Amino acid sequence: MGKALDIVKDSTLTYRQQLIQLAMLGEEQDDSLVYSDEYWNARKDRAICDLFEGNMPYRPRYTCPDFELLMKKGCEFLELDPPTDLMEAINVLEVFYSHIPTQGSFPVYLGDVDLLLEPFVLKENKENARKQLRLFLKYIDRVFPDSFVHANLGPVETVSGNIILELTEEMQLAVPNLTLKYDPDITPDDYAIKAIRCMLKTAKPSFANHRMFVKEWGEKYAIASCYNGLKVAGGAYTLSRLRLYECSLAAESIEDFMDRVLPYYVNIQLEYIDKRVKFMSEEASFFKTNFMVKEGFLKHENFIGLFGLVGLAECCNHLLGIEDKKKGFGLNDEATKLGIQIMDEIER
Repeated sequence: MGKALDIVKDSTLTYRQQLIQLAMLGEEQDDSLVYSDEYWNARKDRAICDLFEGNMPYRPRYTCPDFELLMKKGCEFLELDPPTDLMEAINVLEVFYSHIPTQGSFPVYLGDVDLLLEPFVLKENKENARKQLRLFLKYIDRVFPDSFVHANLGPVETVSGNIILELTEEMQLAVPNLTLKYDPDITPDDYAIKAIRCMLKTAKPSFANHRMFVKEWGEKYAIASCYNGLKVAGGAYTLSRLRLYECSLAAESIEDFMDRVLPYYVNIQLEYIDKRVKFMSEEASFFKTNFMVKEGFLKHENFIGLFGLVGLAECCNHLLGIEDKKKGFGLNDEATKLGIQIMDEIER
């Protein structure tokens, strides 16, 4: 167990970071779930990346609880009553966040925090609300030090959203990451500009195309872990990633890539996703016993498998023999056309 000893002796890690890394190491070492030789070879060749999920999927990678339901009815398992003021609302969220199960053990979705807190913020004078929200943001940054911890704002302008943007710029905290759900028909220009100014100084919030996500998921959607659109009360069982450039290295031509190489690696990744989804759904205890499922904060039918990819530009440039990036993908019609063909084939 040399890797375990390395973690224990690593002076750059905090106790909690060591705890999480040791748990992930144990998850990685388990061989109960059997993957194909083709999968292991694809990982060895770096054509497929499992993004450190580990071999034993005992909980989904991303969970997006229904925080609106939490505010309405509280939580029986955690003995939390529905909040009646801002202090209680923040306390309920902080307790609940600590129990959200995800890969990495940090909550990847904190909810539409401005809309969740707005009814309570409006009951307070602005200075008191600002003080409590400052402590709320500091709590998140200190307790969940991970850049995948993500909160949503918008698309409407709120008092709480304005305060959060102001505090984000002022406090310069790394966590939580933020996304503004943006719709030009709903989001006021001044509010969007305020978010842009905050982003230029803090690298957040990001901007999500609200119309597009509503069309795909409905009004109750979450932006989790930076940019993943998922259903509220759902999430993602898994997220593996196809490394397209590395895949292209196995091809003798564009035709060979499209007809043989790409389908080969796509099918390996799909088999990997299916195997993990089946195990989590049928064998692991999570969807049978977890209180968030039992109380309706999470719903099994709202979970999906995420198929990730990276390296499309490098893949196209390699297949076309383009060495100068300034003449390649994004600046070259032939490369762009090939990229679209590759994406269409993966989707098919």
